[in-house]
Amino acid sequence: MNDIVIDNSALERLRKIGGESFLKQMIDLFLSDAAAKQEAAVNGCKEEDWDSVEQAVHSLKSSSGNVGAVELQELSDEIESLIRQEDPEKVPDLVNQLSSVFKIVIESLKEIREGLI
Repeated sequence: MNDIVIDNSALERLRKIGGESFLKQMIDLFLSDAAAKQEAAVNGCKEEDWDSVEQAVHSLKSSSGNVGAVELQELSDEIESLIRQEDPEKVPDLVNQLSSVFKIVIESLKEIREGLI
């Protein structure tokens, strides 16, 4: 796993695409939508509803990549791959790890968002 919580180059790409206001919008969108995806992954895992987990982490993988949450993106990808390979044995531990990383990402993005003009 990558130790970088937020890849600043991803944020810079967003800034180059649409300026500071676009960057704020993308962070706000992640902050408002990602919690539901993470919760869906946790709940799906508890119920062993692997299709729900896969759908949630697939969406989380994409949005995490957009805001540079590298480790969250990698965990989402790993969980999705295991489910697609019909090998969900490690998924519960990875979803727990995803939840821990998710909290750190949210706090980091909130700090970054507060620092934007």
